[in-house]
Amino acid sequence: METTTVPPEDWARRFQELADANTERSMESVANVQRLMLAVSRAQLTPDALADALPRFGQEQGPEIYERLARLLASFLAGLQRVLVRAGDEYLSSVVPSGPLRSLGPRAVSPPPPGDAGPAEWTAWYQLFAARAADQQAWLTRLYGLMLNEVAAGRLSPDAVQYAATEFARERSGQFLAEIAELTSAFLGQALEIADDSVDGLFAQLFGDEVALGAELVVEGSGPPGSTFTRGLAVDSERDDRAVVSCSATAADGFVLAVEPSSFELGPGASRTVSVRVTLPPAPAGGAVEAGTVVVRKEGEEDLVVRVRAVVEPAS
Repeated sequence: METTTVPPEDWARRFQELADANTERSMESVANVQRLMLAVSRAQLTPDALADALPRFGQEQGPEIYERLARLLASFLAGLQRVLVRAGDEYLSSVVPSGPLRSLGPRAVSPPPPGDAGPAEWTAWYQLFAARAADQQAWLTRLYGLMLNEVAAGRLSPDAVQYAATEFARERSGQFLAEIAELTSAFLGQALEIADDSVDGLFAQLFGDEVALGAELVVEGSGPPGSTFTRGLAVDSERDDRAVVSCSATAADGFVLAVEPSSFELGPGASRTVSVRVTLPPAPAGGAVEAGTVVVRKEGEEDLVVRVRAVVEPAS
């Protein structure tokens, strides 16, 4: 009979927190790339200049970026392996009698990554990690043979193996899934950080360290699931003549963003309020999350990137 296990409330809450954090981090990364693309659409940067800069940037910064990504992936895999080995050990100890299990000897333990060490230390770690992984695979092969022998000798029944697996999944799977989710969340966050650093480095190479990627503003609101709130955004002009202003909105998954008006003219020194309307998703979320971005583009002035954050409150 199939059994469906619902993780405890604290695990479910942690999963939601990790999802919210990754969503917020990915929105920041998308906005970072968007600002670079906005520079292409205005007079600061031509597509040809960007195409010429990318190969040079890859030659100068590519090796360091690749090294950071390789170390990040290695650290993630090492952490994942430690969790899986520990889960396997707990399961096996509940299935295989301790006497036969001891006859296999200790399982090889993979070393933790060396962190901020130099290339020589990382090369040595890679070699040791690969050797330990091979040792662990050989240990598992011996274990499967031992289990088959125990079943053939009648000392271990197939029903006992199935029951132990079911009980382990019911009692411990949620905890190990939570640990894997923690590792995955950290991996994604650090990968996005590397991507953001790459965009910042490319922008600095194109325009110099003193040029910012664009102004940024944050507006916030809250409401029950499926409701809509509106925020006013004051847009003014610093030009001495009339300027055309355009506004565009990009919504995060589950949200709907609208900006009104989407295009208008401003006279010298004039100001106008733009309405940002946010429709919340049908289900509540834990805390404030990124709902999307609004970009205000003014002739002859720096683009304004507005981050929209929202709290979807529990339905009353």
